[in-house]
Amino acid sequence: MNEKKYILEQTSEEERLKKKLMDRMPTVIKVLDSLVFNKLDINYELKLQQMMRTHGANARFYLELDLDVEVDRLNRSLPVFDQKYEDTMFNMEDRISAALGYVGLQSYYNDARLNYINDSETERQMKELMETLYVEIQKEYPNVPLDRIKESELFYYLNKIADGDPHIRVDVGGEEVIEDAKWGYNILINCKELWRIMSRVYENHPIGQAFGLDNFLC
Repeated sequence: MNEKKYILEQTSEEERLKKKLMDRMPTVIKVLDSLVFNKLDINYELKLQQMMRTHGANARFYLELDLDVEVDRLNRSLPVFDQKYEDTMFNMEDRISAALGYVGLQSYYNDARLNYINDSETERQMKELMETLYVEIQKEYPNVPLDRIKESELFYYLNKIADGDPHIRVDVGGEEVIEDAKWGYNILINCKELWRIMSRVYENHPIGQAFGLDNFLC
């Protein structure tokens, strides 16, 4: 009987805490709009989540932010690039935690879940990179067939993390270009040469001024 009474009281306390936190959400949103998002027409949703109870532990609540991140507005090579928008997104997690400190809720903050949107122009640039890359490789290696180059599955990949601070990198990957032989294979273009060409193509393209480059070749 005592055990059941304890569970009922604990549940009641959880409900009171949940209501207290929910009642403060309008104030929290005003603080975030004022101190973090600077009225930049940034779409986000603040959620109060409850962690699962395990081994009889008390339930815990935490705040999570679902945030839309506009990729093209972070791309310095595009006309829609917005310096103020980029500054707002820089160290966003620290900014959110500091803002929540004004209402005493920083300990409840978990992280931001990021949804990347409006990236059509940036993705178009990524396709241009591949088209330019094939042309540049064949300029330097005119005797290497295009189908061999494509079989090495070279790529530029726009890498966008799902949570935390908005952070975008361009990954370079693929395998060395080879010519099949009866006994093993001959290397037509090695990884070092591919990286030299692919990094040069990227740096000479306008998007090269926008995002950093990571090497995952071979």
